[in-house]
Amino acid sequence: MKRLLPCLLFAVLLPLHAAAQEVSFPIESIVVRGARFASESVVRSETRLVEGQTYTEGELRQAILRVNRLPFVLDASFALEKGATHGSYILAVTIQETKPLFVLAESQTSRMHGSTFTSERFQTGGRWFIGGNSLVHASTDFENNYEAGYTQYNLFRRGGYAALNIGWTTNDGSVRFINPGGEVYRVETDVDPAVELRVGVPVRGDHSIVGQLNRHAFSYRRDDEVGDGGDQLSYGGQLAWVFDTTDDPMFPTSGTRWEAGGGFGRTAQELRTDGQIIDTTARSYLLRGELVRHHPVTDYVSLSYGIA
Repeated sequence: MKRLLPCLLFAVLLPLHAAAQEVSFPIESIVVRGARFASESVVRSETRLVEGQTYTEGELRQAILRVNRLPFVLDASFALEKGATHGSYILAVTIQETKPLFVLAESQTSRMHGSTFTSERFQTGGRWFIGGNSLVHASTDFENNYEAGYTQYNLFRRGGYAALNIGWTTNDGSVRFINPGGEVYRVETDVDPAVELRVGVPVRGDHSIVGQLNRHAFSYRRDDEVGDGGDQLSYGGQLAWVFDTTDDPMFPTSGTRWEAGGGFGRTAQELRTDGQIIDTTARSYLLRGELVRHHPVTDYVSLSYGIA
């Protein structure tokens, strides 16, 4: 026991001693370079650093990774330059940004029970900053499906965001049927715009609270004298505590991401058939946790593993 106690003290104090020996840099100011279409204000706030405070090199690296996770940033790097006063530094953040216009094309093929299924997706659109902290975007797949959204960054002047997305379609949703007696009728569908609200609030460092609300509704009916149809309304939400140190929002190669939280959902449906109205309501609740780690093996290969 006498030998165990010094070993435990050594194991606890060694990381603290190493942290104490880490060099710190007083940051006089933060400048952003390479932002032609993006907002310098959003990049600066996403570092979550305060000018005039002192930070270690590790804290500066984590700040740049937060910038790297912005959806309009392809890559970010930093350099320390001499400040106006002795012993202080200017943090120069250089970004490579995405273009305002984007194109997405996907094709997936799967085979099951001897049958081959192919799905394709094409989407194009653009994103534009309005002012220092506001971003709007719009897109379409050229099949009468559209999406538009607005994102407000730098909430509470300390990072964070609120994003509102609306998706809708102009397809008539009319499908032709033939009943056993040979009578032809159509079922017409009316789809309401789908609404999604996402909010991210930073807590400290790489910890944040992320919430989401969504709503979707549609109705359908036969266009003949039978008039059967129905209405359905679905909405739900999720709330999670997130810790994220990854280097990319879509294809991370290093870092850790974990989240823990829960959600709820509710679907109300009204069916009209044979002159009767049937109301049904379904509720769902969810508790979930996820941990994923990414380790770079080479410059082009990384290893990912986790638990959910």
